[in-house]
Order: sequence, then structure tokens, then C-alpha cells
Amino acid sequence: MQAQSVKNEGVENAQTFSPVFADADLTKYNSLLKLTAFVIQDFFFWWYIQMPIFYLQKYKRTLQVVNDQLSLGLLVKSFLVPWHRDYKFVGYFIGISMRVLYIPIAFTAFMIVVVGYAAFIFGWILLPLLSVVMVILSPLIK
Repeated sequence: MQAQSVKNEGVENAQTFSPVFADADLTKYNSLLKLTAFVIQDFFFWWYIQMPIFYLQKYKRTLQVVNDQLSLGLLVKSFLVPWHRDYKFVGYFIGISMRVLYIPIAFTAFMIVVVGYAAFIFGWILLPLLSVVMVILSPLIK
């Protein structure tokens, strides 16, 4: 019985959430030209407004998760703390040397995520424009 309610709940959520035509009443368009213009306008609104906002929210969360997984901020804050709180010379030496080795690796991985996701968002914005340009230029390229 519980599986049935979960299944019905998923169907209701799928029907209520639609990124394109979110609040559209398509029956008010009496001509195909008006409907086509609305579809194109709604697509550009979705592509250039709604999805970049969504991706920027995910970008912020992705950076938080990557920072938590790599512990980059914590490693920088505890740079001079000895390894496993061993306050002898060996604890300080191992702690600082491990952090000196790990922090550049973690920073590089963090920067790869930052640059990669930013490139994805930039590519998302440019993709329709580049598609139109390539369609126009394709007869000229031989």
C-alpha cells in the first residue's frame, strides 16, 4: 500500500513540475503562429533565465561539498597544528609536511571544479548562439 502512495506521489510531482510551460495556458492561443512565438519565447526564458539561476545555485552547493570533502579550509586553519596532537618535533614535522603536500593537491582539485563548472555555465549560455552561427556558416565551409 505504501509503494502505491509513493508511486502516486511521484506522478503528481511529475505533473506539477515542468520547467518549460510552467504557468502556461496553451488553450488561449488560437493561432499556430502565436503558439509558436510563445514556445520560442518560453524556451529562451527557460534557457537564459531559469536554468542559469538553477546552475548557479548548484554551483554554490557544489563548491561547498567539494570544500567539505577536501577539507581545504580546515587544513589551512590548522596548518601549524601537530599531527595527531603529538606536541613533539616529529608531530610538528609530519603535520606541517603532510599539509604542505596535501594543500596544493586539494587546491588544484578545487580550482578544476571551479573552472570546469564555470565553463559549463558559460557553454550553456553560448550553445544556442553558436548553433545558429554554425548553421549560418555551414554552407560557406567546404
